[in-house]
Amino acid sequence: MEQGIIQHLHRVRGQLVGVEKMIEENRECGNILMQLSAIQSSIQSAMKRVLQDEAHKCGQMKNENRNEKFLAIVNDLLKYS
Repeated sequence: MEQGIIQHLHRVRGQLVGVEKMIEENRECGNILMQLSAIQSSIQSAMKRVLQDEAHKCGQMKNENRNEKFLAIVNDLLKYS
């Protein structure tokens, strides 16, 4: 799963570079905003993947720390969503 998130973030980095070039080329505001919106969506998707991975790990835990870990995941979800 970790490698998938890394690849996803590499694509986001490429999108950011593309937006930088658009700004340097004085491209239309609407086009730049559209790309920034796509980047925002991609980052939110990455955040969800990280939380899903943590929830999956939590589900595999077999000790009393499992409940604490689950509550931490829920708190992170509420804080960043």
